[in-house]
Amino acid sequence: MTEKITLEQLQEMAADPGTRPEDLAPYFRTRDAASPFDPQIEIDETRVMVPDTAEAASRSALVLNSANWIERMKRQTRFHRRLSEGNYTGPIIVEEGDSWFQYPLLLRDVIDVLMDRYAIFSLSAGGDTLENMATGAQYRKALEETQASILLLSGGGNDLVADGRLADHLRPFDPNLRPADYLLGSFDQLIARSMALYDRIFADVARRFPKVEVICHGYDYTLPRIRGKWLGQPMQARGIADPALQASIAVAMVDRLNAELARLARRHPRVHHLDLRGRVERDHWNDELHPDDSGYAAVAAVFAERI
Repeated sequence: MTEKITLEQLQEMAADPGTRPEDLAPYFRTRDAASPFDPQIEIDETRVMVPDTAEAASRSALVLNSANWIERMKRQTRFHRRLSEGNYTGPIIVEEGDSWFQYPLLLRDVIDVLMDRYAIFSLSAGGDTLENMATGAQYRKALEETQASILLLSGGGNDLVADGRLADHLRPFDPNLRPADYLLGSFDQLIARSMALYDRIFADVARRFPKVEVICHGYDYTLPRIRGKWLGQPMQARGIADPALQASIAVAMVDRLNAELARLARRHPRVHHLDLRGRVERDHWNDELHPDDSGYAAVAAVFAERI
């Protein structure tokens, strides 16, 4: 059982450069996120004594910022240390992505696992979108400075679940419909938008860094939950209440994303689409959209094999 500490003690831990993310994790918990692939964390007040004052609220915000900063700095430090040791013979990798690549503190995500084996320069952030990745193009500077040979990408999840408005893209319950028939044409437009952004990134990398290999993925089959904000509740709002039917519709959604991403990847000689469907076991999901540690490890194994 984690000993209860004061907010001041937690602040001291977060400010200490030697503090590891796993040391901070027991004092945080998830809370409702405004965006589907943007996991939010907050201080767990059952384990941290937080006074009910404005000053305490300010200190709490500082602790949260420090915790996220530690997560980012940990990755950068590991990358530079691995290269400085002089005995690394594997590929240099840059990664850009959403919460499947960067789930702060509470889960050991795909990149956390892969960094045990590879030198990876990390750009990902929970809640990042393909539009931000394509527009900001932070990968350009990273690829140039690191001379990496591989770029890992994770994106499109926000579009997959319509950024929280999935109900707008589903037909009402009809016992005569097949699962895939519940998806309106507007859902395909969401997927097409993701593909246009991916295509933009793929073409940009090929033009600027013609020897870089790009590895992307289309997620695994997400699992709607009764109180799930991103899948279960939107489906229930359309009268789709049967859990088996909800799961089948989610399968159809992920299948469409993977089919289009695989088709797009075939148009770009150095782009590799990873099919992760069925890799995460049903009891290894942390929530509707994110695997737990074991689930992420299974996904990371697929990446490692392709790398």
